[in-house]
Amino acid sequence: MQIGFIGTGVMGGGMARCLIEGGFDLVVHDAYPEATASLEAMGAKWGASPRAVAEQCDLTITSLPGPAEVEAVFYQEPDGILAGLKPDHTYLDTSTNSPALARRIAAACRAKGGHFLDAPVSGRPPKMSIMVGGEPEVLERYRPALQAMSRDIFYFGDNGQGMVAKSINQFLMYANIILASEGLLLATKAGLDPELVSQMLSVSGASRFFPKDIFENIVFPRNWERVPAGPGPLDRWVKDVGCAQETALAINAHTPLLTMVQDTLKRAQAQGWGDLVNFAGVRAQEQGAGVELRGKGAQGA
Repeated sequence: MQIGFIGTGVMGGGMARCLIEGGFDLVVHDAYPEATASLEAMGAKWGASPRAVAEQCDLTITSLPGPAEVEAVFYQEPDGILAGLKPDHTYLDTSTNSPALARRIAAACRAKGGHFLDAPVSGRPPKMSIMVGGEPEVLERYRPALQAMSRDIFYFGDNGQGMVAKSINQFLMYANIILASEGLLLATKAGLDPELVSQMLSVSGASRFFPKDIFENIVFPRNWERVPAGPGPLDRWVKDVGCAQETALAINAHTPLLTMVQDTLKRAQAQGWGDLVNFAGVRAQEQGAGVELRGKGAQGA
């Protein structure tokens, strides 16, 4: 089986390495050719364009920042994936993407006799989770490749459903941070030491839901520019939670907390904090509360 991999940054590069170590033959491409150098040193071949990758492979995988990049790499003429798609070829997208775009791409693949799996990921390879939408028999055909990159694979049904599942994961992760921040801001405004409250919460009934590490390592010391080994900057969270909102609007779901979370993220983005660490959304909450969750000895803003 020959696999193409497009987008070999932090996440994509890790997944591609897992595939090579698992014995798969890879053709790789990235907008920045230097990003593929270590993979080529491991035996991967360079593909000059997304089209060239698809033409050489049975399965083409992408790991890209978001919907705009996925749409460009798939549809661009004359060198997109669609232009190189052969009958029975499968395109698999691991990006956090729009469910609506995933369904459009699936239809375009079917029109050429190909297949599409939306398979966004959470965590880091090789221990990440993959959420899949698409034809179950196509998933089974390529399950060995997915297993080489992940610990858990969840099948959710038709195309787009994997993207829906991932967007809900992202929404709930940030909702938890916003909920915890509001509690700590209330404590701070009431005169309590937020660091002491954090210590209490981490060993009390709320410990299962309280993201202690985020507050101790980022919020209290004001380490807003420190990007942890996990999600990308705040702008990407606005995109991810926006995908969940897209689903909610499409099915007329009542999601007031989702609306509040996205509003908080967008208020932080409007302050010019979009390129900071994703948890900088807490700063928008601090503005509203009129107090800061500042730890002892913190130097930053």
